[in-house]
Amino acid sequence: MDPMTRQGRLDVGFSALVLAFLLPGILLGCARSSGRRLLDLDASWGDASQADASDGQAASDDAAATNCGDSTIDEGEECDDGNRLDGDGCSSGCLVEEGWDCEGQPSVCTSLCGNGTLDPGEECDGDNLGGNTCLTVDGGFSGGNLRCSAACLFDTSGCILPGCGDGRLDAGEECDDGNTASGDGCSASCVREYCGDGVVQEGLGEECDDGNVSDTDACPGNCKNAVCGDGFIWSGHEECDDGNTASGDGCSASCVREYCGDGTVQSGLGEECDGDPDRNCQTACNSQGRQSCSGGCRWNACVPPAETCNARDDDCDGVIDTMACMVHVYRFYNASTMDHMFKRETTQPDPGYQLENHGFYLYANPVPGTAPLYQRYSPVNGDHMTTGQPNEGDSSGYQGAEILGYAGVSAWDAAGLPTNQHCRYWNGGAVGDHLTIQNGEAPPAGYQRDYCGAFFWGFY
Repeated sequence: MDPMTRQGRLDVGFSALVLAFLLPGILLGCARSSGRRLLDLDASWGDASQADASDGQAASDDAAATNCGDSTIDEGEECDDGNRLDGDGCSSGCLVEEGWDCEGQPSVCTSLCGNGTLDPGEECDGDNLGGNTCLTVDGGFSGGNLRCSAACLFDTSGCILPGCGDGRLDAGEECDDGNTASGDGCSASCVREYCGDGVVQEGLGEECDDGNVSDTDACPGNCKNAVCGDGFIWSGHEECDDGNTASGDGCSASCVREYCGDGTVQSGLGEECDGDPDRNCQTACNSQGRQSCSGGCRWNACVPPAETCNARDDDCDGVIDTMACMVHVYRFYNASTMDHMFKRETTQPDPGYQLENHGFYLYANPVPGTAPLYQRYSPVNGDHMTTGQPNEGDSSGYQGAEILGYAGVSAWDAAGLPTNQHCRYWNGGAVGDHLTIQNGEAPPAGYQRDYCGAFFWGFY
């Protein structure tokens, strides 16, 4: 054999051996750099084939890591928000971080904390404590207020360890209102606070506290400063206190006792007067009476005045005036002259005249509703006549104008006394006599009626 040929074969064989050993590595490197498997090695290579499969997976991971942050979700990525930062919901390896939700490309990540729902990794969320309290979480708390932090973790800063202020009545405590503030009914040392304990509890609305529950001092049992109208009688300062500041109800606006006889009319007590002087009043018969204030501070009945001569019933006895207001006029007759005349009861009859009739009554003095009744005399024929006119008969020789009294001008006896109209008759014959009689009474023969005029009381 040609030595060179032999030598050449040896060189070729050695080269093939070297190539067989190095080629898989060269190919693997190419695959990693390109992201693809360029060739499959023969299964007869054994361990080299398995090593190649493991390296292929690593190549894939490296490719994902290389593309993370490109805003596109590639194979092996759960999200891609355009960066490779942790803590924003999408990790530096493009994986969704716990407590986050990522959507879209590029991925928009939203924290689940704050949605009010307990999501994985959260202890709480807002007001949703999952039913937990300071008593159920770790820490041995006895009460207080459990809250939720912004990171959706329990905030136990408001929880209280066993002792005063934990909201539980423990041994040695008089009260426990869940706080350690004084002035709210339970002190910082869990001692009961109350009106009368000597400490002003402004939180309880106290204005004072003198350490007692007396209602007659400057600080009564309600721990309010004593004032008129509070319903408590302040000894030495108030005579009364009816719980208001109104006068006229028995206790004045200045808390002075009101009573019948104090000189002030208390309408709220039913008083009509209080020491008032007598006053005018109208009686049942419409006269003006007088009224006095009784000892019970009410007006007495209206007392009528005494009867006066005024053609009215002043004293409410049902009778207008009294006979004391009247004058009795008698009728006399002169048989010689056949003349009739009238005389008042207090006068003596003229010579030759004798009583013929008791006559009638007239008012002695003028009163409303009356007019004077005159008697005139004629010396020519010796005749007397009654008239309402003081100058009647002047042309016939009549003279004088004696007022017999005052007669009513109408039948106005409201008290029921008889009011009788008088009528004057005249005998025009030789006698020439005037006669006044009651209307309806028959005159003597030869007389004719002149007229009917004034009203008298009681013809007899």
